[in-house]
Amino acid sequence: MYGYISDYSGNECLRRDVLLSRRATRNRAAFRLNSINESECNGVERWNPQLHRMLAEWNDSDQARADRLREKAENRVKAAMAVAYGPEWEKFFALEFNGDPRGAPVKIHPANAERSHGIFCNSPIVAIW
Repeated sequence: MYGYISDYSGNECLRRDVLLSRRATRNRAAFRLNSINESECNGVERWNPQLHRMLAEWNDSDQARADRLREKAENRVKAAMAVAYGPEWEKFFALEFNGDPRGAPVKIHPANAERSHGIFCNSPIVAIW
């Protein structure tokens, strides 16, 4: 269970427990990205004193906060990939971050996957919600 495993570059130096903890980090970051996407879509509910009710709205401060949190979550996913697969993980995998709440916020593709105008044509290896 805690033995060494092989990554795609042939290095047998990654322990399974490290890999699983990084997978959990990657999944938590993907969950955070999904909640940011949903908030952008639905807005943030705030009390409107003129109408005497709650309204969902999205303003510049909300967007700045979402951008900061999105960048932090994306960096966590990249860091988890670097720990799990080594510093040269980008030679083997390509990450796709989706800002639409209807799909997976993180998709992992092979680095040499076919693209059309920068968009991946084939299904990802892993789609993380």
